[in-house]
Amino acid sequence: MKRLILLAAILGAGCASLPGDAPPSTLAGFPIGIYNVEDPAHLAVMKESGFDTFFGIARDFQGYERLSRAARKLGMRMILDPRPFLDKPASSTKGWPVLAWYLQDEPDVNRVTPEALAEFSRKVKAWDPSRLQTFVVGQGSAAKAYGNTSDALMVDWYPVPHKPLGSVAEQLEIAARAVPKGKPVWMVLQAFDWSEDGSTKGSAFITRFPTFDEIRFMSYDSILSGAGGLFYFRLPVPGGETLLDYPERWQALARVTRELKLLQPVLEGGRPAALPFPPNPDGPSGRAWTHRGRSTLVLANRKRNAFQKVPDEALGSEWRPLFSLRRETRELLKMIGKAHYLRPHQVLVLEGPEQAAERSW
Repeated sequence: MKRLILLAAILGAGCASLPGDAPPSTLAGFPIGIYNVEDPAHLAVMKESGFDTFFGIARDFQGYERLSRAARKLGMRMILDPRPFLDKPASSTKGWPVLAWYLQDEPDVNRVTPEALAEFSRKVKAWDPSRLQTFVVGQGSAAKAYGNTSDALMVDWYPVPHKPLGSVAEQLEIAARAVPKGKPVWMVLQAFDWSEDGSTKGSAFITRFPTFDEIRFMSYDSILSGAGGLFYFRLPVPGGETLLDYPERWQALARVTRELKLLQPVLEGGRPAALPFPPNPDGPSGRAWTHRGRSTLVLANRKRNAFQKVPDEALGSEWRPLFSLRRETRELLKMIGKAHYLRPHQVLVLEGPEQAAERSW
């Protein structure tokens, strides 16, 4: 799915040397990343907007060093393609904040066999045994063939506007079922317009950049489906510009990632809790956590064309909405009769008392 990219040759991963015997999910936390950062001057804006990880690209070793110094100063982590560095000792990148080496972009699409990917993984591990490895597949079903390789698996899926938004979570869940238990799956979400790479030229296919509501839904729906991290494709726009040159696009993305950064401590250190209402297969999707004496509840309506009733238990005064200008949850919802409903693809993030989130049914 990632056509166009200068990236095919040089994508990367990076965070300071990490002990190889610790669980990858513990080491990685919940990364919030963006693809294809080349200019170190952009990193301060990325950091302020909630990103803590990025795919770094550069034209030469000195370019990667500059990215590394800027990232380390800001406390950010890198993901890098190891190929530009394999002719050097791994110690040459020792001080770089590399979260993971990026083994391959979409081996299922680019016809790289599982055996070839596994062999390359062994080569990189022999060169640098201390750092994590990752790669991205172009659809969840590919995890069945490739999922045993690397410490974390990434899945990209870009549905706007031609596929249902709910297909993002479906692809993630397919991948998660295929990988070894405990391996984190990081979702790569759409932050580009399909027409930018020229692949739709001459066709009747009408494309556009995702809206804020679509990016927000895809992000939270991925979290509800168990994503261990979120990445967004991509910062550059063909022609030498970046998303920063398109304020309306950048704000649609950055509003979401700022929310996620505030929620990140819960996603990394929160304890899963029971929902404060009985399960309902026809109701909203939801997850709850407790963290530092408070509870957090996320609800989302995966339906494209239907409203979903919010359980009364989530509407009590003990719950308050986060990331909203409204203090009253009901004011964010559609009232039908005497009940309150989530609109199609609407997300609700609530904070409440710990005992409410831990109630069992």
